[in-house]
Amino acid sequence: MVVGGFSLNAAISGEFNYQGGLDRKYISVDFPFEGPGLEFDDLGNSMTTDGIVVEEPLGPVAFLTLLTHNLWYFLVGRHFGFIPFFFPGVVVLLLFLRSRAEAQVWHWLILATAALAAVTLAVYMPYTWSGGGGPSGNRYYLSAYPLFLFLTPPLRGHAPAITAWLGGSLFTAQILVNPFVSARQPYLAPERGLFRLLPVELTMVRDLPIVLDGPRARVIYGENPPMQLYFLDHNASLPEAQEIWIAGGRRADIIVRMPMELETLTVTARSPIANVVSIDIGDGEHRIALDPGMPGSVTIRASGVYSRQSWAYLLSVTTRDGFVPRLRERDSIDTRYLGVALRLTPTVHATYYTRRQAEEIAERLYRAILQREIDPRARAAATTRVQLGQLENLVRFMIDSREFVDLRQRAQPAELLKAFYAGLLPRAPDASGADDSLREILQGRYHEAIMDLLESEEFEATLSSQ
Repeated sequence: MVVGGFSLNAAISGEFNYQGGLDRKYISVDFPFEGPGLEFDDLGNSMTTDGIVVEEPLGPVAFLTLLTHNLWYFLVGRHFGFIPFFFPGVVVLLLFLRSRAEAQVWHWLILATAALAAVTLAVYMPYTWSGGGGPSGNRYYLSAYPLFLFLTPPLRGHAPAITAWLGGSLFTAQILVNPFVSARQPYLAPERGLFRLLPVELTMVRDLPIVLDGPRARVIYGENPPMQLYFLDHNASLPEAQEIWIAGGRRADIIVRMPMELETLTVTARSPIANVVSIDIGDGEHRIALDPGMPGSVTIRASGVYSRQSWAYLLSVTTRDGFVPRLRERDSIDTRYLGVALRLTPTVHATYYTRRQAEEIAERLYRAILQREIDPRARAAATTRVQLGQLENLVRFMIDSREFVDLRQRAQPAELLKAFYAGLLPRAPDASGADDSLREILQGRYHEAIMDLLESEEFEATLSSQ
């Protein structure tokens, strides 16, 4: 049957792999043949799965650390975990282990197969083992979930079925009673109920349901260095003049994501009423007792998870009391029930570029690689990527762009070398360093040639100090 299915796919599409082939793409905005010059080959991004993709080579210790986190999240994760979304399977496992003396060899083989499927997903797809795309639950593990039916021992009474139904309902009933809203806004359910007791999958921040809520995901906060914030619930307001208001008497969960490791986080809080705020960012709870109108602060050592070339931390903030601005201030129209306003100041293990330096680097990269001035829209995006520590990724993106590919096909290697030097340093190539750079260009290693110049002491010395 398996061979027949793959053969049928090959007969229809020309590829045995239904997720492979040269013609499988993701295309948006402009579509093939809807206008002059819009050819299929020139649009979109390839979306094939023809082999094992290694996004980031990891050493043994880092790999095992990532795997440990993923297996824990696989079991109890708030958005994709086995316990909240496959609760009947949990009941089956408990029943099976209780009657394990009656189990036969093939039962244990089925259990081993189910466990192996989970580990394989965590190893093969460490950043998307749930299926990606934002929905809650683990759609990739659905194909293995029927195995638990064969692990179910003979039932004596209705208690196991009722337990499975009630336990699963505690997590998923709010999703099932309103499926259209849940499908359109999958980030709402994890904000409420028992989901809030479960850990957030920090290894998969880019695939959490909250990324589908654009205004509350990837919020850039601060400058030196900037952070990406993901507001997992509505108990925290989006930043207002660098202040984040936390609702009164509530707990807000915010993911703090950075390309560099966070050493400490200084939290400064204020409130017009006497209040107590509890703060945790992975290393235990800290409290600030606030007097009316008087700010207080605490510096906390952060504990996070490294994944996908970035560090992710879960910041949980709980307030004791609250107030309504409209009831306290004559001219206010703010009806929110607010607790405290926070300011976040990170301390990292290294020094990174200021915004002015990041803008200057972005401008020089465009002159060096694309041989033109940067446009305003690209300047904002490129500056942010540099400040987020994604300079090397930005260089790779520009080198792989269609504009640079067309440019290098028309230019001689020596001309590219002159452009690289003129744009980044800026000066003409000298005899001592030019040979190595030219050799990299001749070998098609444009990325290495650019990075060598960016990492040179001369380049650092030419940057503005502010």
